[in-house]
Amino acid sequence: GGIEPKLYQKVGCDFTLGYDNKNSFPVCIQVNQNGDNKFTPSPFDRGQPTLFLPGEHQNVFTITISKDVKWHLTAPHSDLELEC
Repeated sequence: GGIEPKLYQKVGCDFTLGYDNKNSFPVCIQVNQNGDNKFTPSPFDRGQPTLFLPGEHQNVFTITISKDVKWHLTAPHSDLELEC
């Protein structure tokens, strides 16, 4: 099992993200500064999902960044680095 954050499209500094939940059941991971579901540097909450349905889900949300960020997702531990 596990959940992997994924990048689906990058246009300039706009990133369209999603995830792949390899479990056969939904998983809820709240956004929090302890690192279970957060971006660094802050703001920790950039509109990422908290409910991860089974399977691959593309184009779930889009963020625009002005500096490099990382999406930390603990399910188990997985990071996605985004460079602008």
